Amino acid sequence: MHSVSFDTHKFITTLISAGMPLGQAETISDVLRDSHDIGNLATKADLCGLRNELHTSIEKLELNTAANMEKLELSTAANMQKLELSTAANMEKLELSTAANIEKLELSTAANMERLEANMQKLELNTNARIDRLELNANARMDRLEYSTAASFERMELHLIFKLSSVLIIGIGAATAVTKWLG
Repeated sequence: MHSVSFDTHKFITTLISAGMPLGQAETISDVLRDSHDIGNLATKADLCGLRNELHTSIEKLELNTAANMEKLELSTAANMQKLELSTAANMEKLELSTAANIEKLELSTAANMERLEANMQKLELNTNARIDRLELNANARMDRLEYSTAASFERMELHLIFKLSSVLIIGIGAATAVTKWLG
């Protein structure tokens, strides 16, 4: 942080030339100088630096989010491919079993077809349930990531508002003190 320079001699001579007594001009100068010695005031450069840090943090967060999304998409695609292969293998086994049963039990074709349809429905339900769970997990991860990002932004906004409020309060206090001494 930077301190604001204040020319006390020039200030005192200005007050004296306006008709104020020397003692009073020196006292007002001291009070005003002390109000400028506050070391925690944010300058434009400080705010620019903070803005740049925020931009960098946001860019990093966006990159991390994109990378996490890409990982999630790849993972989901891999899981889907495994599920498709598993389903295909299960379907092959089921078809071979059904063909053997049909050859052995031509008289009970209708009963075997009903069992096959029931097994296929179960397999489809299981597959749909797995897909639903994968979608729910992906959505939950996205929700947590969005919540975390929003919370980080809110904390940064509150911190910046607090800093700016402090600067305004100090400025108002100094202006009030000068007005009282001049008034």
